[in-house]
Amino acid sequence: MEYAFFRLRGLELVYAITIHKSQGSEYAAVIMPMYRGPRLLMTRNLLYTAVTRAKSCVCLLGDPLRFKPCCTMRRNKSAIPVFVNK
Repeated sequence: MEYAFFRLRGLELVYAITIHKSQGSEYAAVIMPMYRGPRLLMTRNLLYTAVTRAKSCVCLLGDPLRFKPCCTMRRNKSAIPVFVNK
């Protein structure tokens, strides 16, 4: 995208980070894309972590059908593969 030089003052530098890296931090606003992803990651735990990072605004963008599984699926520790030395 191109901007005329006089419009550069209207731009603001922003950063995107993963939900996991944001743990322990707070932000004025959180924008979370709701798209297809690995099923084991689309859990209530992940959604809760994202939503609780926001101080005043949360925006979930994307497919509404992706939101419902995140609300209902709990992380099941037994679903995580365990490797055993034989």
